[in-house]
Amino acid sequence: HGPLIGAPVDGKTVVIYDDMISTAGTIAGAVNTAKSAGAKRVIVCATHGVLSGPAIERLRNAPIDQLFITDSIPLPADKQLPCI
Repeated sequence: HGPLIGAPVDGKTVVIYDDMISTAGTIAGAVNTAKSAGAKRVIVCATHGVLSGPAIERLRNAPIDQLFITDSIPLPADKQLPCI
């Protein structure tokens, strides 16, 4: 994981926002970095949930507490996760 830039997150809730989640590589990496830095909870928000290729598996394996996406792209049943 890359370095975490900004204020310390140890014991805090981190909110990560992105315009789009496509394959979820960037989001999964950011979530893992925040958790490694001591974040208590990680909430992810995105405007467009493309969720292509390995996205669902990456999101399932990332320590995300909650994931919010808009309905700009329909979310089929096979892509729905408990955290969404």
